[in-house]
Amino acid sequence: MPELDTDLLTESLVEALETMAFISPMPWEGDLPTAPHMGYAVSIRHHTDQVRTCRLIAPGEFAEHLAANLLGDLEPGQDPVVRNSDALKELMNVVSGAMLRAADAHSTATLAIDLPQVEIVHEESAWSRLIGEPGAIQLNADGFLLVLTLSPGA
Repeated sequence: MPELDTDLLTESLVEALETMAFISPMPWEGDLPTAPHMGYAVSIRHHTDQVRTCRLIAPGEFAEHLAANLLGDLEPGQDPVVRNSDALKELMNVVSGAMLRAADAHSTATLAIDLPQVEIVHEESAWSRLIGEPGAIQLNADGFLLVLTLSPGA
């Protein structure tokens, strides 16, 4: 199976956002914004010939925007953090499936995808560390900064 890479991850995210949520990400230009009040880091691990972890880092405002595009208005009594997390997890499931299919549609290798995990990011130092990882891809999605990483192992 060909190696999963950040180009394939980026293409899969762009395709998923355009199809699922009518959002067309572009490369981020200019200075990075300051840390949001709250952010999300959604990780999903792929098991192919190697183990790789894909991570999407997004501000809380983007998660709200995505959830609204996917699910409509927030229902009375619905927890917005749970709703936003669910929308981001669904996005990463779709991205992962598309990425693995595109990596090698004819492979007979066993593929496995773990359930996505969400980490809420409140501290500026944690946000800066996540968006500053080596090889991170920064995208502009309707004015929101999205950061993608693909790392080996855990």
